[in-house]
Amino acid sequence: MRINAYIRGNGRRIEKTQNGKEIMMEHKKVKEPVRAGMKVRLYNSFTETSDVFEDQVMALGNLSGGMIRSGKETVVVELAKRIITEAVKETPGLTVSKLEFEERKKVDIPFSNCDYFNVVSETIGNNIIDNLEEHSITIEIDLAVFYAGTLVLAIELKAFTDLTMFRRLAFDFHTLKRVYPTVKYVLIQLENSLGGDYAQDVPEHLGSPGVHSVLAEVNLPMTIITLLNGKRSSQKAIHMPGCFKGLNKIKFRNAVNTISTLLVTQTKRKHINFL
Repeated sequence: MRINAYIRGNGRRIEKTQNGKEIMMEHKKVKEPVRAGMKVRLYNSFTETSDVFEDQVMALGNLSGGMIRSGKETVVVELAKRIITEAVKETPGLTVSKLEFEERKKVDIPFSNCDYFNVVSETIGNNIIDNLEEHSITIEIDLAVFYAGTLVLAIELKAFTDLTMFRRLAFDFHTLKRVYPTVKYVLIQLENSLGGDYAQDVPEHLGSPGVHSVLAEVNLPMTIITLLNGKRSSQKAIHMPGCFKGLNKIKFRNAVNTISTLLVTQTKRKHINFL
């Protein structure tokens, strides 16, 4: 009876039986050596996701302008859903049947800063009070992740993120935190334009001065996941001939592990029945 299986670096499949013996089995040859210790199911998921990603990006070459931008958004959404689903499968005690996604979830944030009335005239203040509902802020979550009916992750999805875009995102997440103080806030991007080490293959990134300076101003912890190697270049966009970047196994695994860790933190909240 098999209890586990792994792909070793020599491309062979190792299956452990109940009595602890290992059986060596030939595995289908792959383009790149499989990293030691990567579970067969996780590797298969990576391979399937990588193939879908390549097909989707190659199809963008036939589009132009805004259609490419929209197409890349679809690509990132698909990647994020696959990674999160895989993370749920990797997290003991969680089940995919309790996982739900809502794209472009709109959240209305009511006006609540009473200190603002101290810096505007009485006339303006009274007008705000008389029209309070009109002074709410609507924020859109690219991908809202629910588990057991509860929002656990708010995710921004980008082909790339520069510092100006990041400042806007930090404000949005900071504002959302008033309504969802326990939700984990995540940025998933294809390529890095934030500086620092976000494109490197490490389990934990040191980040960049610009990012930390922005997050310090809003006092907001944010997880940043980058899926492709190298810095983003407008002259070498990934959909251009000869410029395609494939998914990286290490980054895929790290992304799954990162999301899994966030889910573990969320499912320990005692007032929610996740299991």
